[in-house]
Amino acid sequence: MSSSQNRAVSWKLLAVLAALGMFIFAFVVNQGWLNNEVRRERILNREVLGTSTAIDAENRGARWFATLFQNSGILDASYSAVDFTAVDPDSVIDLTPLDTAKNWFAQRVQVIWTMLLQLFIRISTCLLWWQYGILVGLPFVVDALVVRRIKSANFRMASPHAFKLSYLTITGAPFVIALLLFAPFVLSPRLMPAMILILSFALWNGICQFAKRA
Repeated sequence: MSSSQNRAVSWKLLAVLAALGMFIFAFVVNQGWLNNEVRRERILNREVLGTSTAIDAENRGARWFATLFQNSGILDASYSAVDFTAVDPDSVIDLTPLDTAKNWFAQRVQVIWTMLLQLFIRISTCLLWWQYGILVGLPFVVDALVVRRIKSANFRMASPHAFKLSYLTITGAPFVIALLLFAPFVLSPRLMPAMILILSFALWNGICQFAKRA
């Protein structure tokens, strides 16, 4: 099997693992606990980003969610397929197995939609940093090109291991970020600046360690 085929298999495996992780989150998380985590994260966003900026990001993500799922009728269709009011666990002492299954499935639907809404809000919040990502990443690229130009004039060898590590960091980052964005626990708004710095350094190191042409 060629190296390109190996890479294709690796990315498919990572994609499957990421999707599996998301489904596991959705099927084991409690709705009450999830609501509390969402509330805590939004409070943290407002403390770090400022109330106005955080609310604007939340509203933008909510609009995207409404356009894709609410206005299209997908959200209402999923709710109409599940009877949320048929059985109230707090008012009924003896639940039948069917009632228990209905309650569990109804909560899973609610959890999935809550996580999807939070996903869009997180994406909207992360996009606040794209200008800073360019400002931070561009000097790393320029410096790496200068270093590479200097190294091309001497006998210093590039490190294939350092280059491989940078390559794996850059190409694996989208899967890690996607999994974290769908995670049901609180994510700090400082995550994206940290990822920008890590990826900028990985890009700098990758360019510096790229094998010199003969």
